[in-house]
Amino acid sequence: MDISLSHSSLSVIEQVATSSTCKKLPDKLKRNNYQRRSIWIQAKRIFRKRLLSGIIRNKTCNMELSLNVKSINDSEKTNLEIDKSSDSVHRLLAPVLLQVFPYLDIYDRIRLRRVCRLTEEIFHQSLISLPPIKLQSVSLDNIEIWTDHSDLIIQLLVPEYCFTPETVTNDVIIIKDWQAELLIQRIAKRVDYIEHLWLETPINGELCDALLKEISRTDLIENSRWRQLKMDKMTIVGSDNDDCEVISKIVNHFSTSLRELCFRHICMDFGLYCEEFWDAIRKCQQLRQFQYQTCHLDSFSHMHLLEALSGKNLITLELGGIEYLSSSILSKLLINTPIRNLAIVCPSINFHSYLQNGIDKVLKRFETLLIQCTGSFDLDSLIERECVIDVLKEMPYDGALRIIHIVTHGNNVTHAAKIMSYWLEIACETMRSVKLKLSGISQNRIDQAVGRLLRKCNNVFKVAFKGSSLMLTRGNGSVCILDKYMWFGEDDE
Repeated sequence: MDISLSHSSLSVIEQVATSSTCKKLPDKLKRNNYQRRSIWIQAKRIFRKRLLSGIIRNKTCNMELSLNVKSINDSEKTNLEIDKSSDSVHRLLAPVLLQVFPYLDIYDRIRLRRVCRLTEEIFHQSLISLPPIKLQSVSLDNIEIWTDHSDLIIQLLVPEYCFTPETVTNDVIIIKDWQAELLIQRIAKRVDYIEHLWLETPINGELCDALLKEISRTDLIENSRWRQLKMDKMTIVGSDNDDCEVISKIVNHFSTSLRELCFRHICMDFGLYCEEFWDAIRKCQQLRQFQYQTCHLDSFSHMHLLEALSGKNLITLELGGIEYLSSSILSKLLINTPIRNLAIVCPSINFHSYLQNGIDKVLKRFETLLIQCTGSFDLDSLIERECVIDVLKEMPYDGALRIIHIVTHGNNVTHAAKIMSYWLEIACETMRSVKLKLSGISQNRIDQAVGRLLRKCNNVFKVAFKGSSLMLTRGNGSVCILDKYMWFGEDDE
């Protein structure tokens, strides 16, 4: 306003000046004064427009700024209110989740997997471990799945199956044989680590073949796995001669991670794939426990046994059904391995074998030793008795001798009581512990033999009874008599 007033006063003065002097000035000067005045008026109009537009623009900017500041303050207030009301709002950080995921239970990981894309990606990158799982045949077409985590199989491996309450009871799932093959394929595709795979079905060969095919399919370049599938333990119960080839391939594939292998009732009658089988065992450098038991006498494995098992850090070794296994082969094997638990059930191995070829020196480190006494074992032979005592004395004081004694006289209670009395005398004389399992006799007859022994012998006492085992003693030492349907080690659990 001051600028406009000053300009107006100047124009009035100019008008007065021009009017008083217009008579005196020439026309040219009049024309110049008029042009100068009109230019000044035009300039004032332009300046006035620019000033007004600048003032309006500044006012709008100030208003927007004030609104932004107000909105920021309001958002800060709401955030503070949210933080005060809930302390569980945190930002998901990928490095932290990668460190936390391996420590979570598999069920929690499955739940977190559905939160967002970040947790979905981390779920696939984290190690997925499959708990011990056992596939056991119950009928011609049905297979039972024994596991402590049945929800893991239902939610992760085969979510498309509609399991009814009748098929899932007490963590046992009943499926068809073709569904078992699909389950094995899903294990190979969706799991990174198998803790223990137990196969006890008529289709063990088909299941192993399905596992190998799915592994080779997922290992292709376009479908490469995030990490290599590993297995810690594997148990196969029952196989045909044709299954040895695919079993050898399975062992060969997991040779870098396998720590425990158990083969029961394996057919090696013709020795077609015997060399391939033991060559795969030789590659398992991480092996700590190994069990090999045939359903018929094996006439070929003794030639490959020493090369396959020598130099390994074996702790437990169980061999059964190898026909020509001698004490010389066994001594070389025991000297080159730190075995502490040994079980040999072969025709050529008896108590005499453990006192030959330097094996008696190795007995000092044994925690358990299992020997089978057949019908040829003479309870009245003093030589046999001395060998048994010498073997027990060579073992550590806290070592346990495990005996499978075959009762050759059928369900004879008197003969069973005589066998129990024999091992009670051995335990008393050596002051050691013996675990006895009677074979070829019913459980009812075993109970009758125990009762007969307690009635007839005044110096036989019942020390303890736990689970399915009974412990007897004659003062020094003890004999633990196992139930007919119980195996060694189960009484310790």
